[in-house]
Amino acid sequence: MGNIDSNLTVINNTKQDIVSTSAYSCANFDWRGNNRPDRNFQGYKIKAKGGSITQSAVLRKQAKHCPFNMKLTFSDGTVDEFRIHQKHVVGCCAGFNHMRRSHDIVYHTVNRNTLVITVKNTSQQLQNEKAEEKNKEGEALMKQKQHEAAMKKFDEALGLANQAATTNKVKKNKSQACNEFGKACLQQGCDLEADVKQDKSKEAQGKFDQAKRMFQQAISLSNVAEYQKNMNLVNLKIEGNRLFNEANDLEQAAFTLFKNGASDNSVAQNKYKEGLEKYKEAVKKFEAGAKIDPSKFDDSVTIANECVTEVAKVIDNIDQAELNNNVGKMNADEEKKEESKDDQVVDTSFIQQVDGAEN
Repeated sequence: MGNIDSNLTVINNTKQDIVSTSAYSCANFDWRGNNRPDRNFQGYKIKAKGGSITQSAVLRKQAKHCPFNMKLTFSDGTVDEFRIHQKHVVGCCAGFNHMRRSHDIVYHTVNRNTLVITVKNTSQQLQNEKAEEKNKEGEALMKQKQHEAAMKKFDEALGLANQAATTNKVKKNKSQACNEFGKACLQQGCDLEADVKQDKSKEAQGKFDQAKRMFQQAISLSNVAEYQKNMNLVNLKIEGNRLFNEANDLEQAAFTLFKNGASDNSVAQNKYKEGLEKYKEAVKKFEAGAKIDPSKFDDSVTIANECVTEVAKVIDNIDQAELNNNVGKMNADEEKKEESKDDQVVDTSFIQQVDGAEN
């Protein structure tokens, strides 16, 4: 009759621990005693990255294949199940069937007495692992407040990720990076606006536009209330500045008309009035922003209100000057009329005098 002494080795070359092993479907005739997978491969844990376990398997020489099934459960919840012939160690066909697949499995024999089964990550899993590494690099940069550099790492991670859990995690991280970078750009824009030494409004506007793009990206990746609030904030700043600049252009155009001696003051006056309305609209935008973040809008509210006051005074002065001018014209016309009446009286008296002398 006789037996064949053999071994069964399982090597875990994946990046996840195997938390449980089990074997089943071993025919009693094929095995001798308890040295069989369904008896000595139950409930073992195998460490990731090279951990292994070896158990003996005594086969009956008369057995044909000595097949068995094995199930491996991993720490991330994934499972591999396969069927193989233990008698492959002495030249029998392997009969390998990977019934439930989460990882790659390869097998070989050593010294015609040991069947070695190696579990390893698939190429897709290895790629996803690289995505995880890039994600961790991005997280480290975030802690250093290097948000722009972090976003690049997250973009690299998204290009590699092929598992939903990883993709969702990276998207969440990138949305946070976009939001933080947007906040930084918004603050930089406000600082440039506040520069009293020189006009940096164009540079400030560039920062506000950049902040808006960042908040848009953050919202597209993860629609968080804070991101929407920041988007509203930068929109109020951009819209308020646009209205303020349009009002300023109208005010300058009106001033130029007066400076060049325009014949009709009503054209300049209308531009001033249009500019005044724009300033008032800008004030509303800035005041709405100040309710959310006073530090970024209080100065804008003050300046815009000052412009409203000044332009309103100019309009009143023009109206008053126009009124005085009209009154002056009316008085002049009346004086001319009176002078004309006096001339008529003089002429009549003179005629009467001439007539008397002739008689």
